[in-house]
Amino acid sequence: VPQMRDTLNRDTCGSANKTGLNDAQLKALMAGGNKGAMRWLYPYDGTVFPRGMLAPTLMWDGADAKVAYIHLKSKQFDFQGCFATTGPQQLQLPQDLWDQAGIRSGGASDPFTLELTVQGPGGPIGPISEQLVIAQATLKGSIYYNSYSGMGAIYRIPPGGMVQPFLSGFGCFGCHTVSANGARLLTSTGGGPGASY
Repeated sequence: VPQMRDTLNRDTCGSANKTGLNDAQLKALMAGGNKGAMRWLYPYDGTVFPRGMLAPTLMWDGADAKVAYIHLKSKQFDFQGCFATTGPQQLQLPQDLWDQAGIRSGGASDPFTLELTVQGPGGPIGPISEQLVIAQATLKGSIYYNSYSGMGAIYRIPPGGMVQPFLSGFGCFGCHTVSANGARLLTSTGGGPGASY
């Protein structure tokens, strides 16, 4: 995907937004308030995302709300959005927004600043801020990881896809490694000898 050099400026906090807030409330939300104990849970500050992945779900602690305002900006990108939250202390970023940010990514030399403010019972809470990087290359293979909720399992995230079980359900699959070309995976199985897939 070629990098686009024109700056994208977009604002979805106008009168057509679907938050249910009036103009005065929206203006106050965008101005922000006191962040108090609010803090990021995900993504982590400095996270590097490859292109070609599903948009992340923002997660935070310390303030629950029904409406969130985000400001995602870099030298080539400036987006302001007002959204209904998609879960308790969560906001699933729209995929089209994430794709556009990836197209205009400058990589590590131009990280994105992500700011989040939420509408609390007494008014705006935030913003909290962190930096993210979207790499200038698209992921070619899957990401593999372990989960130990219940019995150990290995999951994978294919490019542009949802997480899916890879090895689970008939044993405890633990630590693993994947060959450099992605053709082989070696894992331990319940403390016994390793298995190759």
